[in-house]
Amino acid sequence: MVQGQGTSYSHREQFLDLDPTYKDRHGQPLLRLTYDYNLNDRRSGAYIRDRCREIAEAVGAKTFAPFLSPTIITHLIARLTARILWAVR
Repeated sequence: MVQGQGTSYSHREQFLDLDPTYKDRHGQPLLRLTYDYNLNDRRSGAYIRDRCREIAEAVGAKTFAPFLSPTIITHLIARLTARILWAVR
């Protein structure tokens, strides 16, 4: 297995704030996460994926399957956000 990991730097479009709609059982606003991969994040991910593929092929790998696509990752972040909304008080 060959694995790569990137990072996403902070941007103005990514932030935490208090949700004006959802509240906890005590009436306090829940934490809201606003996040999405930007173009640089997607390019960085593609670059890392391509280098991993090159390494795998160089050592004789017969198959190559990226673990997560950006669409799946965005869906997972949305689910995680929903859990954060309910977990943070």
